[in-house]
Amino acid sequence: MNRFGEKFANLAMACLAGAVAISVLREVSGTGVLIALIAAPILAPLLLGPFLIHRTHWSALEPNFAPFDPDGPDSPPELRRYFAQAAEELELLGFEHELSRRTKQATNNAEGFVSLFRNRETMETARIITAVGATGIVRIAYSDAGFRTEFSDGTEVVTSNRRSPKVYPTMPPPYHGQAFPQIREIGHLLVIHRALADHFGAGRIPVDAVGDDPGEFLRQVDHKRPQAHHVACGYNYVDEMAGVQRLTWKGAVLMTWKLSPPIKQVRLAWERFRAARLLGKLKAGRAIG
Repeated sequence: MNRFGEKFANLAMACLAGAVAISVLREVSGTGVLIALIAAPILAPLLLGPFLIHRTHWSALEPNFAPFDPDGPDSPPELRRYFAQAAEELELLGFEHELSRRTKQATNNAEGFVSLFRNRETMETARIITAVGATGIVRIAYSDAGFRTEFSDGTEVVTSNRRSPKVYPTMPPPYHGQAFPQIREIGHLLVIHRALADHFGAGRIPVDAVGDDPGEFLRQVDHKRPQAHHVACGYNYVDEMAGVQRLTWKGAVLMTWKLSPPIKQVRLAWERFRAARLLGKLKAGRAIG
């Protein structure tokens, strides 16, 4: 659906919602009207949002990837600021820059920038990720960092400082992922990652997951594996004719609710609480489960 079609459909939905609201208000009075006026702005996104996102959201099965210069003028300012500091810290920690790529037309409303770093001695990888999207006329951009260690039996340990809300369920073991949004210092995040890798990878042998093809490694960890999980958990389905994944009704409802206030804020607070509790256990040397 083109932009004009989406705007027209959104306007039609808004008019329909207004007509329904007016018909309801005609049947109530006094306190009922006040309650309806208070509840309407809270409930409308939760009730109408799934229809909108189910119709418009998609993710490409084969997005376009292009190299880019993180320090170049075409990079988003949010990326340049974060990359300059994070890349310097990673190099001091023994990581080498492998490649940087831009993901175009991966979804209907966002663009991604990823820089991959590798520590050949410890077989760890690091990524600096910047996502740029838009909600209406509001531009949204954020940058995060993350570390990954993979083991010979398929175990994966991923640690990041992602601050955006998680909308899809976490992958099941042998994948172990944890975000620490309050940890912005790269060296501190690496210490935490290594503690988690020691725990979940105890007795296992780390492997060089990047190999000779860094681009294919990124395609797998950023795209292929997550998409397979999104289908497996029932949030997405594959539209082969269009070459995209689309949301199921289950995915549309749950994604809308997870991203709507106050549910979004409650979930972000809970994620921070869980991360802080896990940090406390790591510092105290207690079992982390």
